[in-house]
Amino acid sequence: MNTIVSKSYKHFNLLNMMYRKFLFIVFFVGFYCLSAAIAQTIPQAKIQQTFTPAANASFELDGYLNKRIDKSIQRFLLETPESSPAMLQVLRDRDRLPVRKPLVPWAGEFAGKYLTGAELVWRLTRDPALKETIDTFVRDFISCQAPDGYMGPFPKDLRLTGKNWDVWGHYHSMLGLMLYYEDTQYGPALTASKKIADLLIKTFGPGKPSLTCDGEGGQMNMAVCHALVLLYEKTGEPGYLNFANYIVNEAWNEEGAGKYLEYALAGKQIVEFPRHRWEAIHDWQALGELYWLTGDTKYRSAMEQIWRSGVDGDRHNTGGITSGEGFKGSPYAQKAIETCCTVAWTAFGVDMLRMTGNSQVADEIEWSTFNSALGAIPYSGRACAYNVPMDGKRMFGVELPWQAPNAGPDLNCCSVNAYRPLGMITQWALMQSGEGPVINFYGPGKMTASLSSNNQMTITEETEYPAEGLVKLALTIKQPETFTLKLRIPFWSTNTGIKVNGKAISEKAVAGTYLALNRKWKSGDKIELELDFKLRLWYGEKECEGKVSVYRGPILCTYDARFNDMDPDQIPELDAASLTFERQKFAGTIEPWVYGVLKDKTGAKITVCDFSSAGQTGNQYRSWLPLAKSTTAP
Repeated sequence: MNTIVSKSYKHFNLLNMMYRKFLFIVFFVGFYCLSAAIAQTIPQAKIQQTFTPAANASFELDGYLNKRIDKSIQRFLLETPESSPAMLQVLRDRDRLPVRKPLVPWAGEFAGKYLTGAELVWRLTRDPALKETIDTFVRDFISCQAPDGYMGPFPKDLRLTGKNWDVWGHYHSMLGLMLYYEDTQYGPALTASKKIADLLIKTFGPGKPSLTCDGEGGQMNMAVCHALVLLYEKTGEPGYLNFANYIVNEAWNEEGAGKYLEYALAGKQIVEFPRHRWEAIHDWQALGELYWLTGDTKYRSAMEQIWRSGVDGDRHNTGGITSGEGFKGSPYAQKAIETCCTVAWTAFGVDMLRMTGNSQVADEIEWSTFNSALGAIPYSGRACAYNVPMDGKRMFGVELPWQAPNAGPDLNCCSVNAYRPLGMITQWALMQSGEGPVINFYGPGKMTASLSSNNQMTITEETEYPAEGLVKLALTIKQPETFTLKLRIPFWSTNTGIKVNGKAISEKAVAGTYLALNRKWKSGDKIELELDFKLRLWYGEKECEGKVSVYRGPILCTYDARFNDMDPDQIPELDAASLTFERQKFAGTIEPWVYGVLKDKTGAKITVCDFSSAGQTGNQYRSWLPLAKSTTAP
């Protein structure tokens, strides 16, 4: 009996030990899985941005650029919701028969792109009529959303997983709605974005349809990872960050996808990526957001590699990016330079500037904005050009009629997107570092921002920049305060004059860096910058061999047949070593920003204007000018 009891007791002890071991294993595995899940959803180390947009910033631009912006507001941003009501009607009609035609695969992007550009331009101008137009548009836009969150133009059998760019359209919708929410705190705009995200999470992911269904390896659809991280930052809901991480770390590596992170970390050029259309630029914008959230340097390394590769291999002399809608690895390629590509690259550049605080990134943003981006917009402000070539013609509003749905004559991929770089000026013009304000934008007008909770600064700029290099800045500060004010010294300004309150200073202005001025600043302080406007040259190679691009400050000097007696094929060859520029007054309509004469010691003479003004009247133009055969290019 005792033997039986003893055996039973030992058996019970054995079972008890096994049970406790089992519980321990379950607990350990559960804790490990939970920890992994938490690690995936919650940032490990939030990294501060090197630069942030200045707090409570407001702008009052003046001069030529302001005139062009105002025309864009009056002629496009205010009028388009009524002149092209199909922008929203295609969303309302998605389940009606017969299906609306034409309906391009990206028809769902029009409303979101329009809203993004309009909201950013409003931030710059605070135009009350534009505010009223946007408010009405947003409410109409949200009313088009289906109960399940769908916000596109396609019938049920083609939605999201069909071979179209439906998710891409939803990315732009989320982007525009979140920008509007940031400015207004209008809850339904954020709710609409969340409903879109919830629908996408329900539709795609492991074991579900692939985001590569857009027919382009997911280059368009996967851009939503950027919006998802932005939405996580606003809501704190981990599911959005989880799905963004899934896209970047898994979906990007699917069969046929772009492998962007892997290839960038391997030091590959963009043109070597398995997929390298321009739309992927918006995919890459997620890298900066993930770096700031997690502190994982792989995201920063990849982003920096992509930016360097784009600048070295595909940024043209105009500041435009890509050729034939994709990265080709040559800035001399003669295929179309699509406006949307330059818009996306500028947005990517703003993220790079926030990340690195590198003044040469700001130089690049200015280069693109003042030349190619502004050149896409007609002087009237209405109906942009799809292609802004280095040499050729601008076809304002007539290149893409096949994209326009019925009752949407002004709708195409670029027309609704072209005005965004004007509004993006608010994101880079006046920024904040850990030491104080950062001035990137030079041009006539005022910029105001908060220095602290109880102090405010206004910077008034008196200048003709970018037509001339003298920039006078006057400070108005509520209370005197000590801080470091950083001034962008462009990479091309090799000899920069600088005075503070009329006196030379000990600090040196070095080209391609920020000049840091640490002082106790007060109202009435004045800074005078004399930027180096001597001509600089880019000697062409490959398709542009034997030609030269001429710059004065940030502006690309361009031949326009409107201003010259000779035809484009009769442009005289230039002796680069003796080239000079003489600025002249312009008398006439549709005036250029910069106007003057290039001439050399041989007597060769060309009337030129800034690149953004070239081709505005339909004439041929050239930004690559013939180089004298005796010239030896460095």
